[in-house]
Amino acid sequence: AEETRRRVAEDLEVAPLRQFCGRFYGADPTVGMTEEQFDKCSWKGKPTTKNYTQTGAGTVVQYVYKVGNAYSFYYFRNGVLTSMQY
Repeated sequence: AEETRRRVAEDLEVAPLRQFCGRFYGADPTVGMTEEQFDKCSWKGKPTTKNYTQTGAGTVVQYVYKVGNAYSFYYFRNGVLTSMQY
């Protein structure tokens, strides 16, 4: 019974997040997701570094993740994930 109560409480806690994230919940980052969805819905967590570039076409944000000696990069243009580099 206690385990059931714990699971119900967890489900209620994450239900709004699942609704917001839709198909992105707990998924790998996907081109087209918003920066907010990337932050809240993917498994990536906080980036090691965020770099910003202001252009005439808007803002580009580069998320940099370092794991060991490996880097991965995620690029957002005007708040939407446009490309990834591993």
